[in-house]
Amino acid sequence: MIMQNKIDIHEFSTGIEVKGTPNGWESGGFTGEYMNRTIDPIPQAVLDSIANRQFALAEGVVTADPAMVGRVVRGYGEIWSVVAVVTRGRDDRGRGVSLYRYFLSQGDGRIETILLWMGKPRVFNPFDRRDIGQPHQANLSPKEVRLTEEFREMLNQSLPILVPNEKPCAALRLNEMTRNLPPNDDRAWAYKVAMLERPEYFQVIYPADDQAEMVIREVLNRRQSLPVLTSGESGIKTAIKAVTNVRVRREHIETLENALGNSQLNDKYWESILDKEGASQAFRENLYGDRYVRLLTLKAMLIPQFLPYFLDWLAESKEWKTHYATSLSLQKWMLREAPKFTDDFSNLSERLKFGICYVIDCLVDEPQILKQSQLLLTDSGLWSQLYQKSLSKELEAVLSLMGNYIEKRQKQNLQSLRVQYPQWSRLLNKINKFWYPPEQHDPNYKSLAKLFEKVGTARLVAIFYQIGEGSVPKPLFDKLSTNKSEIVLFKKKIYRRKNLGDRAKELTEEVYFFFCGTVDIGGINMSRFMALIILLAVFTGGFALGIIVRWPSLIAGSETAQIQPNNTNNNNNQQSNNANNSNNQQSTSEPTPVPNNNNNEGDQGKRVQASPSPEYNMTNSAIEAIVDDLKGEIELQVRNFPENPFPQTIKDDFYKEKSNINSKGIVISCIKDKLGLPTDFQYGDVGKEEQKWAEFSTAIREYQLRKGARSILADGVISLKNATGKDKGQTRKWLEEDIRECLELSESQSNQPRTPDRIRRRRWPWEIN
Repeated sequence: MIMQNKIDIHEFSTGIEVKGTPNGWESGGFTGEYMNRTIDPIPQAVLDSIANRQFALAEGVVTADPAMVGRVVRGYGEIWSVVAVVTRGRDDRGRGVSLYRYFLSQGDGRIETILLWMGKPRVFNPFDRRDIGQPHQANLSPKEVRLTEEFREMLNQSLPILVPNEKPCAALRLNEMTRNLPPNDDRAWAYKVAMLERPEYFQVIYPADDQAEMVIREVLNRRQSLPVLTSGESGIKTAIKAVTNVRVRREHIETLENALGNSQLNDKYWESILDKEGASQAFRENLYGDRYVRLLTLKAMLIPQFLPYFLDWLAESKEWKTHYATSLSLQKWMLREAPKFTDDFSNLSERLKFGICYVIDCLVDEPQILKQSQLLLTDSGLWSQLYQKSLSKELEAVLSLMGNYIEKRQKQNLQSLRVQYPQWSRLLNKINKFWYPPEQHDPNYKSLAKLFEKVGTARLVAIFYQIGEGSVPKPLFDKLSTNKSEIVLFKKKIYRRKNLGDRAKELTEEVYFFFCGTVDIGGINMSRFMALIILLAVFTGGFALGIIVRWPSLIAGSETAQIQPNNTNNNNNQQSNNANNSNNQQSTSEPTPVPNNNNNEGDQGKRVQASPSPEYNMTNSAIEAIVDDLKGEIELQVRNFPENPFPQTIKDDFYKEKSNINSKGIVISCIKDKLGLPTDFQYGDVGKEEQKWAEFSTAIREYQLRKGARSILADGVISLKNATGKDKGQTRKWLEEDIRECLELSESQSNQPRTPDRIRRRRWPWEIN
């Protein structure tokens, strides 16, 4: 009878490699599997909820005290009550990481029992070993939790309810509030949190402090909810499941095609619906099961920007060829269902085309995905069919137009070309500088040459070998011309690379010219070889005669020198000692610097920071570096287009005085726009007020996530340098590129010298710090 009143409470924790330190332990990285489990397998409904970031706290703003998240999870015919305890840890690179310990029990009303059994939060502990099949057991003894009138009144507020931090509250009370709300399948609360990745997914939130309360409230007010289909969403979900389970039919492809034609369904919608199937978790934790490979293949089809990240995700696996074969098998299956895919499904084909453009653009700086990119465009899959049919010809046409416009100095037409072909605008911004003198090349573009060489598009091979190495290998050049050493391609000269035979021929010609060529000296025409003999004879004869004439004085000078050495040494030693004494006297007589003990007190009446945080200082330094990088281009743009140099969103107060252009103000305006901050947001307050920095940092993190950064590395900081210290931080690079687009700048306009830091490879989103 006693056993009937007990329930099983299972647990599992974030899987990490534990490294010992003098003070305890640190994380050596995530393993991709959960540790200290008492249940196997973990319920799929719970895994899907975690993958959809429904328990996730925002990285970089986790407090020292543990936070808690409670949620009732439904799916696959099961119901689970789950409580996650989130604590702050540190990895072996000194970065903060969020570590989760999950407790779960099957059934709807078990969160209260878990909290009562737990007592105080059981934090993440890698050494608290647990065995599969041996769960905790707790007494099923409900406890009445009463809500005061004040808390009952909050239940009338719109969701999510934000409980003021000033009011004492416990996790049990939050759970009781959700139980008193109208029935909802997604009962969820968060306790003592600094920030949540998706606060809109919760019903009741209790912030860690008043600053966290302000940040969460502002984010909720600013963030728009994702669009939801009023009809047809069940069909989309069915189509996604059919694709991932290899049961795809033509009608499923048609469903996705029609959904892409709905302008309300943006990339955020597709990310959301795919994340519910576990897409983000598979990408983040390197889960390479066939289902996940097919799911991420579909994500790369629907969200073009994701395609290069998908290829890099494949490249991280030692068995990437096997996984790519799984992806290719899905593509072939879809082609069997729709043989005229590119003709019948224009929306999907457009997405595939844009994906290839993103891969070509990324490949310049990320050669590690070259092999995967070559397979993408050569094997008989969807992307290959589209590239062979139209995209290669389109790129050649765009390069021809760009060359014509640059030759005729038609800058306006060059700008319109970027608008006409937005899929190529980023690549055009990068490469147009190679059409301007002086002749230059960049080895990063060699990977593009190798891609097009594998695909077999000779003209593209030639132009990118010229850009990447300064010449074209002879076998490839001969496909375009066999009787010339240089030709003009896309209005740019390309040169045939000299091989061993060419160099031997040049050497033979030079030797022949030296011995057999003639020269006119004093009206006498003679061979160059004979002229050299005569010059050598005259030179050596004159030198010998000079020695004979000066010989007596040289002998006399030698005898004098033998008398002087001792005196010379003595004088040198005395001068050296005097110099040393003088230096010692000077060094000891220098005044000692007096320390400055003046300390400025901050205004105690305002909520200001005693000193800016290290994260702010790092971010501000990166922004200053961005301003320095773009200052020359901004000033040149103002000089070239004094009437209307920038879009109307940029205040003309920043550049009205041509002799005093406020480059920083212009850059900050673009940064606020790209981060989704309001125009009246004051950047000057970010270093002074903690709340402003928290809001700014949250906006940076959301920007990093939109750019494809993995959640664990989206830290809400703009780094000056990357992890190696040799290159710019990834977020800094993203912002520079976006600011150039915001201001409609072109790198070819820059009057700044091409420094090594401007051409080194950028890092991927998970290499931000």
